Amino acid sequence: MSGNGKDPDGESFRGLLGDVDPLSGRDKLRPEPTPRSRARVAGEDQREVDFSIDRIGDRIEGTAGGVDRALLRDLASGRRDTDVTLDLHGDDLPNAKQRVRAAFEQATRDGARCLSIVHGRGRHSEDGPVLKEAVVAWITAPPLAARVLAFASAPSDRGGAGATRVLLRRLR
Repeated sequence: MSGNGKDPDGESFRGLLGDVDPLSGRDKLRPEPTPRSRARVAGEDQREVDFSIDRIGDRIEGTAGGVDRALLRDLASGRRDTDVTLDLHGDDLPNAKQRVRAAFEQATRDGARCLSIVHGRGRHSEDGPVLKEAVVAWITAPPLAARVLAFASAPSDRGGAGATRVLLRRLR
């Protein structure tokens, strides 16, 4: 479109149509609807989710994009009850990952909304809080990320930085 508001290309297009009459509404051809691409493969959602993650000392908290931070405050303060607790103490990474995924699946089946994942603080590990960092990586990446609204280190009387509480989305 030129700066003077005229649309020379639109006029030439209409000129090419000549005396063509538009079809009535019922005779219009409509393209076949494209099948919705399903991100779920065998029950897994592969969508990427953006998280805002804050680390305060040894504590961590995060929210999925667009989630009200009031949910995070309720979760971190302990005002929201935990439906499921998973204790990963003593697990190696592959076993812990499998157990976290199984806990998410069970929570989905049971309609649970809040999980507490006890991973420890890493005090007995040469490499520090390996499980804690792995849990955060797992819950913020597909397929689990699509289910997570928010997560936060537990209140000090419920495990503190040695446990991560996860608030799950409601399934529709």
